Amino acid sequence: STKSEINNNQAASKKYKSYANSLITKAKKNGVSKASAYAKKVRDGSISLQSISNEKILDFVNSYKEMYDKAKECDSAILSLSSQLSDLAESFYNIPTEYAEKKIEKFSDEMDVLSAKLDITKTYQNQNKILDKQTSIQKNIMKAYDSASKTANSNFKSAKGKIDSTKDSAFKGLNTKQKNAIIAKVKSGEEVHISPKYSATLQSAIANYNKALEANRIAYNNAQKASAEYTKALRDNTKAKYDNITAYYDGRKGIDNSHISKND
Repeated sequence: STKSEINNNQAASKKYKSYANSLITKAKKNGVSKASAYAKKVRDGSISLQSISNEKILDFVNSYKEMYDKAKECDSAILSLSSQLSDLAESFYNIPTEYAEKKIEKFSDEMDVLSAKLDITKTYQNQNKILDKQTSIQKNIMKAYDSASKTANSNFKSAKGKIDSTKDSAFKGLNTKQKNAIIAKVKSGEEVHISPKYSATLQSAIANYNKALEANRIAYNNAQKASAEYTKALRDNTKAKYDNITAYYDGRKGIDNSHISKND
């Protein structure tokens, strides 16, 4: 699994770095007094092997560089795997909104058909029936987004619960200050930075929290917007129905008055 690969790469990176540090100690004992300085140049990329003529120093630098490069490969793999965790979390936590949007696509198609029918419908009774259907569809859209928002919020609470206490096993290996910093972010509803140094369990928990947080925000905003659009549709369509009825009876009144005038 992704978490297992992260754990394996973290263990390997730690092993390579530990061995690289032991090479510095060994080199100093063998007369390479500036071993730490050479190691620093390896790490910042400023080392020039061509400029080193001393065989003992060159052997140390090559050995140290080999271990350091292997550790870097592991660290790079961890970053890639952490990104995979985020992608997996995003796919999962976006499901409620994506499901709602698929339903809404059908509702939107129905709405387009009704709008076309409304343009060519003559009688006020049929016009008002179409307006009622449009209002009903808008209500269904609101319900779909509201359902998605409730599911997203439930998912968020679940993800948040995995890292909202310093007693959680996910925090294993972190000191109190590091734990509290994460807890503070979670309590304030902020995104939490994922460090490749965190355990795979904590990285996964944070990735889930971050994506659940984002998905919950999007779902909530969608639900609020849909609610406002339904309220507007209800108000506008109710007025349109009243106008249709008024126009019909005003027309009838005009016809009746015309007949009376002719009879007179």
